[in-house]
Amino acid sequence: MDLASLDPEAGVGCLHDTGRVSRAALPDQRVGGTSYRPAPCRSQVADGETQSDLDVFKPFLKAKAIDIYQADMNRFGFEGILTEAAWAKDVGAVVAPHNWWSLVGYYMQLHVGRALSNFYRAEHDPLSTDMLVAEGYDRKDGRSSVPAAPGFGLSIDEKKFASDVKVRFDLK
Repeated sequence: MDLASLDPEAGVGCLHDTGRVSRAALPDQRVGGTSYRPAPCRSQVADGETQSDLDVFKPFLKAKAIDIYQADMNRFGFEGILTEAAWAKDVGAVVAPHNWWSLVGYYMQLHVGRALSNFYRAEHDPLSTDMLVAEGYDRKDGRSSVPAAPGFGLSIDEKKFASDVKVRFDLK
């Protein structure tokens, strides 16, 4: 950040709406003879990706201690994330289900997100496979689309699957 180009009266700014750490925690910064003070703001608190039971969130919900609940999409499935989202909505919080190393988990998040008014964002890692055909899904400018198709709208490319399958155990 080039502090010399900032207006000292405007402050440095708060990044809490992007899910990143707020700059409000930084001390006053000096450039030349001018002091730049970060603008006051509150960072959002996100937690939950390592939990194995949704009930552990209840004391945090009661205390309104977490802003973004992140129960694991693959661990809790649709029903668990819908439960977490209903609890979070009651206290003004949002959900961003945790998902890592699961391409199907990413697609699950997109579908559950369509059903929730307090869905914050989907987590996508750089996985890909030629065997899974995901027509109608698209990511552009930080947004994702979900196809208007029955179920998930996903299919398996049978030829690629058959050419890559390996027998690991022969039960004969």
